[in-house]
Amino acid sequence: MGSLIAAFGPRFARCLQLQDEVNVPLGLVFKEMGQQLPETHLSDPHRVFRQLKLLDLAWGLLRWKAHKLDKEHPNFQNQPL
Repeated sequence: MGSLIAAFGPRFARCLQLQDEVNVPLGLVFKEMGQQLPETHLSDPHRVFRQLKLLDLAWGLLRWKAHKLDKEHPNFQNQPL
């Protein structure tokens, strides 16, 4: 578990920086890109490392999509539950 957290740290920091740049939540960006929520709390470490590598390769696309959605929803506000 520790190796997964250590590997995800820099990517998490980049996601936080991107979240500060845009008003829409990154969850909406991932949803629009087809990413689904996990079905269980268990994870395959090899799959996680593959997804992290894919995130590195597709970071430019993620930033572009986030800024595009931000322009489509300029006054986005989360609704309180």
